[in-house]
Amino acid sequence: IFVMTVFSYLYLWGVHPGFWRSPPDAAWLLPVLGLYAAAAGLAVFARWMLARKKTHLWTPGVLVVLAAGALLLGSIADLWSWSATGLARGATGRGATVYAFLSLEGILTGIAALMAAYISARNSRGMITKPRNNSFDLVVLFIAYSAAQGLVGALLVRLFPGPLWCAPGPSCWAGWSSGWCISSPS
Repeated sequence: IFVMTVFSYLYLWGVHPGFWRSPPDAAWLLPVLGLYAAAAGLAVFARWMLARKKTHLWTPGVLVVLAAGALLLGSIADLWSWSATGLARGATGRGATVYAFLSLEGILTGIAALMAAYISARNSRGMITKPRNNSFDLVVLFIAYSAAQGLVGALLVRLFPGPLWCAPGPSCWAGWSSGWCISSPS
């Protein structure tokens, strides 16, 4: 679904350039990316802590819940930044695709929160085997993937089209054979 949304976003940029509205302020990008990166980092760190012999029982479970929390905060910050721009969901193709990215990330975030709560509850009862546990590994991979997908989606809709891309339309598509334009649209 993510790849189809990326294709839709890029296709609509080439077909309907008049509907592109400025992305949220650049100050929003760093917190969004930082929260997504923190979610992935905390999830991987939780896995590392589970494999460590001296780790206390509660540490990996708490780290997974913190990772899911960072993912949730990143998703909320991303949604909030776009809703502040006034971009309408159903008025333009860009609005539809941007909110499709946000909706997909919201679904993944909800699933990650449920998975983190489940694995944390199992961990608190001593039901997670050390040093490896398939359930724990699955939750870590899911959170890391969700964070990576949120990060790529946030970068794509904010930085494309940017100053390094040529003006959309037939002239731009013809430029594919010779490479992308380096000048900003006028």
